Amino acid sequence: MGSIMSKGNRHGWLWRVAGQHVMSPITLALTCGVLRAGGTEQSANGERQYQEAQALEAAGEFDKADDAYVSIGHETRYDKQWRSRAWFALGQLREREYRIGAIFGYERCVAMGYEDKDGQPLLEARFRAACLLARCGDSEKAHKLADSFRAATPQLATIFEANEEYYRAWSSGTNWAQKAELYKSAMQKGAGTRVQPMAQMGLAVCYEQLGNTEAMLLLLETIVRENKDRETTPVALDRLGRYWDLKGSQPKAITAFNRILDEFPTSRLRAGAFCALAQMHERQGNLGEAEHALTRWLEESKKMNLEQAAQAGERLGAYYARHGREKEAFAALRSGWEGGKGFPEGMLRMADYLIEQKRFSEAIGILREVIRGIEGAKGIHGRSLTCFDARLSIAAILCEHKAFVEAVVECQKAMMECPYTSEHFRAAWQIADAWDKAGELAKALVAYKDAIQKYPDMRSDLRDRISNRVKELERGEQGKHEEALQK
Repeated sequence: MGSIMSKGNRHGWLWRVAGQHVMSPITLALTCGVLRAGGTEQSANGERQYQEAQALEAAGEFDKADDAYVSIGHETRYDKQWRSRAWFALGQLREREYRIGAIFGYERCVAMGYEDKDGQPLLEARFRAACLLARCGDSEKAHKLADSFRAATPQLATIFEANEEYYRAWSSGTNWAQKAELYKSAMQKGAGTRVQPMAQMGLAVCYEQLGNTEAMLLLLETIVRENKDRETTPVALDRLGRYWDLKGSQPKAITAFNRILDEFPTSRLRAGAFCALAQMHERQGNLGEAEHALTRWLEESKKMNLEQAAQAGERLGAYYARHGREKEAFAALRSGWEGGKGFPEGMLRMADYLIEQKRFSEAIGILREVIRGIEGAKGIHGRSLTCFDARLSIAAILCEHKAFVEAVVECQKAMMECPYTSEHFRAAWQIADAWDKAGELAKALVAYKDAIQKYPDMRSDLRDRISNRVKELERGEQGKHEEALQK
């Protein structure tokens, strides 16, 4: 079961999806290549592919492992045993890593109907699916699944009931005293099971909200001391580290964060631990240690995915920039970009830095590179809006250099390329402003009026600003007209 510590909606991953998975050629080769090459009986029945998928997961290659499990589950030439185990492993991976469709894996495993002499993996799949359905609020289906193992395995039934109590507490609003009692009940029902540390963690949050710091610390330290699972313990260490950092006890905080890094190599909280360590070391003047923490984070992130690398690169780049190491800052900021295949945030930070330094031609070069990369590699989240923002930044620079016509063209391209029409008012305003600064007042007046008419929902402060400028321009036009008549 997952951690409940972070705020926000953490249960979207539980919803069922009929997800379609597109596998890379590398993953296909990994999962199916041996079979096509006429491999051994072991590889032909799916066991070898399953073991390789497990190795990928153990190495933190979660995307590849996810694809591999799906491939094995769908491959009808493999033995039912390995297909069932693959579906179950898929559910576990997605549940543990908070990925969408965890229940999909479990339900496919249940549908396969395979079980060994100990009832696995079918029994465990039914149990986990029942717990997730309970968390989703589908109580009827959850209890129907629970009935399938209640008589045969009373212990699992008890854990299921403890899970239900835990989810009831988790979703019960912000009456912290009431939540605390529900978590205590879940702890009692789930004593000695995986539910106990989860309920302890929830109770620790309640104590924090109720101002009972002593009880909170005692529970967190109990979790760290008594539980070594990769889900709950890192969360407890993270909260302890942040608490001690806030209280000025940096040695204790550093110890807690270092334990996450040393003992939990695949924890989702490693990134936050690296950041926290770097910030503490930098505040204390230990610049070498701060740089080491950020560099380690970047190196590890590159092995995982481009999004992580982009986040780590931004942090390390900002650190280098603060200390005047521009060349290294730029190299770090490029870490998650990969020529347009990755995430552009670091590149945009680089452009902002160059604009602040009045190095406008270099900034435009970076922004153009982002646009070219995005146009050449479709499909990354937020691409169109990123291009839109980049073009508006270029237009602003061109206006500063009195290249007004070129600025207008850039804004027009931004509007044509970006499907998010709710953002177009910004480009419309920049077009009008460019004509205004160019002295083309008639064109500016038309553009200002056009912006007000087409984008009635624009920010009120900008609307007021445009309306006032329209009145000024109209008075000017009226004055010119009267002057012409007098002549």
